[in-house]
Amino acid sequence: MAASFVIGSDAEQDVRRPGQATSQMMKGVMKALTPRRVFEGKAEEWRGWKEDLEEYWELHHSGAKAALRALVTTGVTSRMETALGRQAAESKVTMHALLRSLTGGEAKKITSGYEATEVWDAWKALCKHYEPAMVVQKHQALDHYLALAKRPARSPEETKRVLVILE
Repeated sequence: MAASFVIGSDAEQDVRRPGQATSQMMKGVMKALTPRRVFEGKAEEWRGWKEDLEEYWELHHSGAKAALRALVTTGVTSRMETALGRQAAESKVTMHALLRSLTGGEAKKITSGYEATEVWDAWKALCKHYEPAMVVQKHQALDHYLALAKRPARSPEETKRVLVILE
């Protein structure tokens, strides 16, 4: 006889065999894995939100994270279609729903202009809109650090202060 285990609390005991899961459990797992942050269009939140969405997409489609990144750099959608395989049409609808539900403000305006069949174009448009802002921020920070490095310190205390700022 196969071993059993108990799922849930004492009030809702449900005996199952190992490897057997209820659809309610699977819905709970999927809900826990879905990114919850809505991207409102703030440039400083873009990178974290984008990485969360890419990780989520990678969990569901192996190789999709690299394909999403290649889609932005090359503009070619065939790699994404290859990564998704037979699930390409269903995945477009899923990604379209994700983009529509996880964007707000300016980002929502960008994504709402695209149909489900054009979801990869919507992703490219989001990236094209927000990536330059990240590059500008990176260069501004680099300029700030270079300016600190150019200023000579007159005492050991000032050197320590500049090093703390650089960290």
